[in-house]
Amino acid sequence: MPQHAADLFFAILKSYGVRQIFGIPGDELEIFDALAHSGIEFITTRHEQAAAFMAEAVGKALSEPAVCISTLGPGATNLVTGVADAYQNRVPMLVLSGQLERKFHKNHPHAHQYINLSRLFAPITKATYTISSISSMQGTIDKALQIAGEGIQGPVHITLPIDVMEQEVRGVFIKKKNPQIKPNTISPSLINNYAELLLNSSYPVAFLGNKGNNIDISFRNILQKSHIPVMTSFMGKGSFSEKESMSLGTVSRHLNDQLAQLVKKADLMLVVDYDYIEGVQPKMFKNKKIIYINSYSAKEDALLYPVCEIIGHIDSVTKCLAQEMKHISYSTKWNEAEIIEVKRKRYQQILNSQQMNSVPFNPFRVMQVLQQITTGDEVMVSDVGNHKQVLGLGYDVCKPHHIHFSNGLSSMGFSLPFAAGLRFTLPNDKTIISINGDGGFLMNVQELETIRRYNLNIKIIIFVDNAFGMIKSNLLAKYKRVKNLDFTNPDFHYLARSFDFPYFTVSKKGTIKKIVRKFLNTEGTAILTIPVKY
Repeated sequence: MPQHAADLFFAILKSYGVRQIFGIPGDELEIFDALAHSGIEFITTRHEQAAAFMAEAVGKALSEPAVCISTLGPGATNLVTGVADAYQNRVPMLVLSGQLERKFHKNHPHAHQYINLSRLFAPITKATYTISSISSMQGTIDKALQIAGEGIQGPVHITLPIDVMEQEVRGVFIKKKNPQIKPNTISPSLINNYAELLLNSSYPVAFLGNKGNNIDISFRNILQKSHIPVMTSFMGKGSFSEKESMSLGTVSRHLNDQLAQLVKKADLMLVVDYDYIEGVQPKMFKNKKIIYINSYSAKEDALLYPVCEIIGHIDSVTKCLAQEMKHISYSTKWNEAEIIEVKRKRYQQILNSQQMNSVPFNPFRVMQVLQQITTGDEVMVSDVGNHKQVLGLGYDVCKPHHIHFSNGLSSMGFSLPFAAGLRFTLPNDKTIISINGDGGFLMNVQELETIRRYNLNIKIIIFVDNAFGMIKSNLLAKYKRVKNLDFTNPDFHYLARSFDFPYFTVSKKGTIKKIVRKFLNTEGTAILTIPVKY
């Protein structure tokens, strides 16, 4: 039987299936002592921002709320970027922060380390709560988890005042949680409407967003079999194999390449999870008939106006629709060779503007090497910068959930801790590759120690150009001048050695394949630096 409210709090979380909590302990001793002895693994990071990114990775991988925790004041403010990233990437998460006694909340708002955490987190969470009593604790946790996981998923914050968490527990028992699973039935009329629209369409095009990763495999097969061209957002990349003949690849924010003409020809758009926050402009869908499939209505942001809207769990909805279509003989009028050629021209258009044989290396050349050496079973995690565009547009992904971006908030410093968090959800022999620029890498470089301490086995690639390269190249393109964006780097070899990680670098053009292959085949965590020029 728990002795204090803090013990009860973590006992409730454990009873709901929480296995890990990421964070850094603080001076709220009752809270962190209770966590340490709760049976939940406390993953101690070296920065609270990294703890939030790691929890985001677990939440995204499992599609259920993962948990991070901080102390009050500066510990809570350090969480903000990671929590905001989860909010804009639509990832369910439970965010916990210790807090001063309740008497300070109104009477002494200028007390040492006091910040109104509800106000701090309100703009970047779906809801904020404060544990005000032992009796309301389980109900608050229930509401927080439900809100985090439903509709447009996202983080929920709970404040833990120390005076409440120190209270003795008497006669309070954990109520067994009975998850309310809503039946996910689709009306026959909706199914008929979907089938009729598709059958009457000669040139449909499918767009898969973030939740496209959850479509049923039978639906994916129907898209290919019926010769429906498929494009994805960055977050949806991999939801439809980019090796398939009907793949158009990943669409960037601006539809200004070979894809634009093909979309003009489309007479129906089959949209699974369009999210404006990714930057894909809704004008792409203007004046098109739209079938919209998502876990929430298009009316939420009123940017698309579907003629048929099917709301529910993506996996079960798409499985049901695929079952309906497998009994129907249907094929579009798209020419498969035309789709292959459009994708080829899109890629060639990018390459035509690049110097592919230079040293320092062109990042697209690095992607070509990675594509040749990797098996397709690796999980890639991109940081934010020019290399994100290169990975998104220059590397084919064939499996869902096998590439991850920060494409809502687009947070630099995301890749390393997110990759570390993913390791807690994947077997140790599953290769995880974290791709970073030198600018973003140093923003959370301290997590190399976390990776070392937990033996997390991450392959870390750093593109080195000694500058904030994306901003630099954009400024040069627009104003033909640039200042204050160059910097120096540590000796990455000595940095790797200080954590006892194998280190590799590429300095000659003819050695890149050999070195990348050796790096990927190295046991455990390893670091590879590649000099690049954008």
